Amino acid sequence: MSYTAVIFDFDGTVADTSQGVFNGIHYALKSIGKDETDSEVLSTYIGPPLFNTLRRYCDSDDEAQELMTTYREYYSTTGLFEAFVYPGIAEALKRLHESSIKIAVASAKPQVFVEKLLEYFNISQYFDFVRGIRLEDKSPDKADAINAALAALGVSAENALMVGDRCFDIDGANKAGTDSAGVLFGFGSREEFERSGATYIVAEASEICDIVLKKCL
Repeated sequence: MSYTAVIFDFDGTVADTSQGVFNGIHYALKSIGKDETDSEVLSTYIGPPLFNTLRRYCDSDDEAQELMTTYREYYSTTGLFEAFVYPGIAEALKRLHESSIKIAVASAKPQVFVEKLLEYFNISQYFDFVRGIRLEDKSPDKADAINAALAALGVSAENALMVGDRCFDIDGANKAGTDSAGVLFGFGSREEFERSGATYIVAEASEICDIVLKKCL
């Protein structure tokens, strides 16, 4: 079987959004007299649903939701743009697009933020479908997002490759029935991808194209 579609996670895969996310977390936590200064702990917050992360610092879901609102006060105006596209990603997207590969995003980031950043980075033209979460969603399922992308693209699971930087992306791909590629330039590790059963592990964006296009031959 060949790949006719590639589905990308966004944070940690297409773009490094960590500075804005971390600054937003600091902003939110300081509003309740707390903070998180451990960089290793903060790095684990890229990937999983942010509500679940903020819930660790709260006594109830309602408090976590209030903290999420405070986080977005900062992120929606400033933190959103404290980000950059990973080296080689724009070129990889262009190469896949010109090779008639369908491309989608399946992200746990609010869709409105994903769409703004795709436009901001001038790469929106390469994507056939974007699936993020609604602002009110708390614990999105990555497999649901992948399945939505498959349906929108009109592609079967065996013909799609899910690309992500955390175990959540690989687990979602396994659940949805797609192959997966874990990228080492994000926030995951080789050990994490091996434990989750990633089909491929890549160090550079160009390797994604090599996998997909060689399999199309």
